[in-house]
This record gives sequence, structure tokens and C-alpha cells, in this order.
Amino acid sequence: MSEKDEIIRRDRIMQQLIELYLEGYASIAIPNKQSVSEVHINAADDDEFAFSDLAGMYEPSLMIQKKGVRPSIEIFYENEYKLAKYVMDVIENVDFEFYPELLNILTAFCETYIKSDEKDMVLWPLTIDNADNKKLVIAAVSEMIKDEKQDWLAQDAQGELDGDRMKPYVALYLKVRAERRLIAKYMQEIKNMKCDMPL
Repeated sequence: MSEKDEIIRRDRIMQQLIELYLEGYASIAIPNKQSVSEVHINAADDDEFAFSDLAGMYEPSLMIQKKGVRPSIEIFYENEYKLAKYVMDVIENVDFEFYPELLNILTAFCETYIKSDEKDMVLWPLTIDNADNKKLVIAAVSEMIKDEKQDWLAQDAQGELDGDRMKPYVALYLKVRAERRLIAKYMQEIKNMKCDMPL
């Protein structure tokens, strides 16, 4: 099997995992969206995902009803893990001699995923045993995320958030945006590859 054929074969599974990832992405980034088809994947484009949109990530997703009443952020992390694991498998098992740009994109996705360390802190409010305390903490975090008087991203860029409670949420936001852009680039490379294939 040629390298191109192997990439195309593995892309069938990749597309399913990307779809799952995008469901999770949309549920934390675009809380009022009902369908993953409304998440536009375009490498050159940005999708207006604002930091304040993360405020609803502890709520059940309106979009992924089949997952029950689990928080959107849990579903996102599960789907992100599945995609990252498969990307690593593809990197290990495909040569990419003729498609180094595709390898670069997949490697960048893995590096973005691996170097992120915000997950435990972001999920921490969900581990609080007392239901009332859990609600209070989640409400407080959501209010901080939505606080228009604070520019958390600018503060982080200036190094002012180190050790701050908001640091993991800024890290999540920046990571998710980076991952989405890399997925868009991957989709474009695969599209180009398929266009080059003889009919």
C-alpha cells in the first residue's frame, strides 16, 4: 500500500475522531450551538470563540444529548484524548516521506496536547463532594471567566497570572484554539491530497 493510500485509509478513522472532538469543542466554545455542523473549520478563519464562552463549560452540553447530563468539559477532554491518541498512532505507523507538512501538523497537534497541564485544575471543581460547595465554586469560576472588567488573556501574556486561579482556564482557551487551527490545516492537507488522486 502506498503512503498516500495508507494516509487516506487512516483518515477515515481520523475524521470520526475529529467529529467527536468538534462536538466537544462546540459544547465548550459555542454553548448555544445545537449542531457540530455549525462549527466552521477553516484554517484561515477564526470562529469568534471568546474566552467568556468558557463560562458554561461545567454545564451539560445542549448539543451532545446522547452523553447524558455530564458536563461539557468532561466530554471535551475525553474526545480530545481519543483524537490525540490516534494522532500519535498515525505518526508512529506512517512514513510521511512524501507528505512532511502533514507530519508537521500532526506533530504540532501532539505537542500542543502533551505540553498542556491545565486539565486537573479545570476539572477540580467537579471533584468537590459537597453539592452546595461544588455549585458555589463553579458559579464563582464562571463569573470570573465572564468578568468583562478583567482581560485575563492580556494579564497572562504579561506573566501576571502565574499561580492565579484563572491561569488554567486561559491555558485551556489558548490550547483549544491552537488545536482547532491545526485540525483545520490537517483537513485542508487531506482535501488537497484527495484532489490530487486520479479518478
